[in-house]
Amino acid sequence: MNEIRGRHTAGILRGIEQVCRDAGYRLFLFDSNGSAQTEALNLKRAIDSKVAGLIVFPVEGDSNECHFSRLIRGGLPIVMVDRYYPSLTTDAVVPNNFDIGYRLTECLIERGHCRIATIWGETKCTSIQDRLSGHRQALVDNGIPLIPELITLRSYDWQPQSKRREMLQSILEASYRPTAFLCSNGYTMALVASDLVKLGVKLFEDAELAGMDDVGPYDLLPLATVAAILPSFEMGSEAAKLLLARIEQNNSILHSRQLVLPVKIFQKESASVHLHATAREGA
Repeated sequence: MNEIRGRHTAGILRGIEQVCRDAGYRLFLFDSNGSAQTEALNLKRAIDSKVAGLIVFPVEGDSNECHFSRLIRGGLPIVMVDRYYPSLTTDAVVPNNFDIGYRLTECLIERGHCRIATIWGETKCTSIQDRLSGHRQALVDNGIPLIPELITLRSYDWQPQSKRREMLQSILEASYRPTAFLCSNGYTMALVASDLVKLGVKLFEDAELAGMDDVGPYDLLPLATVAAILPSFEMGSEAAKLLLARIEQNNSILHSRQLVLPVKIFQKESASVHLHATAREGA
């Protein structure tokens, strides 16, 4: 696992554990804590434990591509979950990330927003890149100009507090001031909400928040106007089923599969929609 925190990883693990338990397999759990170096060490620990296969929620970036490639060439069954390596041929189970970016953007547009700032945590992973692609496509399909400053893929989470608030302040003072903030996940949305309040922005009145998933340090849905709800348990169970199929059959004759699971969209009813209706007219 990339890191074990929050409902998303817990849901994935529950799905994996249930399938393994029902099939009589033992489950070994390794937490990479967001570190590529720790992930490489965990891969070695797993191999030393003589595992029959791996389910991997990879860390950000592609630092360990060579390690995964070597294991694949050696015939070890591997299933990626949540995100994957585009350069490697493996099974993968992911939520429909493009759909997340597209549908949340359409929801915000329907609420009168046309200047939407995207705020990111991780940036070097397929899940985030696909969400950005969906967001961009929704803007294009609705005839809304792309404003580079609002769709730049840069990390917000890892910046010091002063730098984060400086970034927000600069776009709040710009001519393209956003009326909505589309956040990559719940952890990012929690930071944005706190920083906006400190900058004097009234949530739901001056700006609305949207979350590209419901993963966070606590229940963040009350803060969000719209949010995607990930099929975490199903992702884990489907990944385990794919892996056991490879273990129990001839791994070499099975074609790689990428399962893209549907997501649910939560939308808050609000009477404040009309407050932002003029934003689109002035874009």
